[in-house]
Amino acid sequence: MSDKPDKIFARGIFFDLPSDKAPTFIKGKISMKVHEAIKFMEEYQNVGGYINLDLKVSAGGKPYVELNTFKPEPKPKEFKPAEPRTTETAQVALDKEFDAKEAKEFERPKEVDGIEYPTEEINPDEIPF
Repeated sequence: MSDKPDKIFARGIFFDLPSDKAPTFIKGKISMKVHEAIKFMEEYQNVGGYINLDLKVSAGGKPYVELNTFKPEPKPKEFKPAEPRTTETAQVALDKEFDAKEAKEFERPKEVDGIEYPTEEINPDEIPF
């Protein structure tokens, strides 16, 4: 038994090679039996509403139209493992993250509503009340 899927011939769609007298820019002729072709296309359209057909020639030289059933396999998402962390490197990373966050949260404004505040540390023992 072959792994290849069975050929699905396009019902109602016909392809003929050009005659010997045809100019070189003519590559073939396509004919459609509308009712059959529409039913076939509705049956096999993809999620985007398209149908893909291949124009082929048999080993005996007879042209035909075949449904292209190729579906690319979804690409696996690239997994990039994180660098292994030891408890020491993890603690350093946490410390850096906390220091940056803490610095922003506890940054004293120099001026709020027109009132200037000291930027140096204030010793609570030096407050007169």
